[in-house]
Amino acid sequence: MPVSFKELLDMAKNKTAKKIVVVNAADDDVLKSVAEAHKNGFASAILVGDKEKILHISETNAIDITSCEIVDEKDYDKVS
Repeated sequence: MPVSFKELLDMAKNKTAKKIVVVNAADDDVLKSVAEAHKNGFASAILVGDKEKILHISETNAIDITSCEIVDEKDYDKVS
């Protein structure tokens, strides 16, 4: 059982990366988290939401989401 955040991260690094789907992904904290998870080998992501907003947020905040697939869906009701 991990007793620190570092130990938890070390355990996660020894696992196989997962594919995750992030709905309504047009949020800078979400995109930063996804980029960090990919960078550390934890997960790759499919981002669902307004593609223009997602790209704008990533470019404005220098967040590398080039490894992510983006599903362009502007209708919030369809993805919530």
